[in-house]
Amino acid sequence: MDWNKIKANIDRRDDIDECVASLGFKTVDGLLDATSDEELADVIVGHLADCGKPGSLELALAVLAPRLRKATYRLSAWTGEDVAELIVSATWERLAKGALPKRAVRAVCGQARKTVQRYLSGSWEVATSEVASEWDRPDHATSVEDTVLESMAEEELIAWVMNVARVPEDTARIVIRSRAGVSMEAVAAAEGLTYHAAYRRRERAEGTIRSAVGNEPALLGV
Repeated sequence: MDWNKIKANIDRRDDIDECVASLGFKTVDGLLDATSDEELADVIVGHLADCGKPGSLELALAVLAPRLRKATYRLSAWTGEDVAELIVSATWERLAKGALPKRAVRAVCGQARKTVQRYLSGSWEVATSEVASEWDRPDHATSVEDTVLESMAEEELIAWVMNVARVPEDTARIVIRSRAGVSMEAVAAAEGLTYHAAYRRRERAEGTIRSAVGNEPALLGV
């Protein structure tokens, strides 16, 4: 992962500049320099997680980036996944929930590291159990008819999401497959996206769907 991209993604953006100004700073660089102080970083990250302004979570992520980089120390994924990407994705999800504790920086970074550690441990256990179960699986456990029916159901749901949420097919696949139990890591990888990019796409699509269903009850029967 290129850690510099986190900073590059928030440079020269009006929404980010407004967030920075609302916190009493003139520039992004000025804010990031000031948040080398842990106590100030705690206050600012907590505020950004709760304020709901456009770009606030991305700014919070930039504040946390140097600490998150340290949180990847001695973590590696046997699957070949980018541990830094996993750490950033876990952090994004926690920031999106808001209501951070007083020591926000340490809490968020620590939780992100533990989340990734649990994921890596769990993925290893799942993989090894799947390999072991291969020896006992019948050759034709799933009939051709069942496979066709499952494919048709997924295609219909994807088409429905595309129509209601007004999103492209790849975003609809993210919504359907991640909610059907496929890990977001796998779904994001299949679409060539980072975890938090896929997560944000699903979040926006589902927000549109909730609004559409709420405003048009007839859609509930689709």
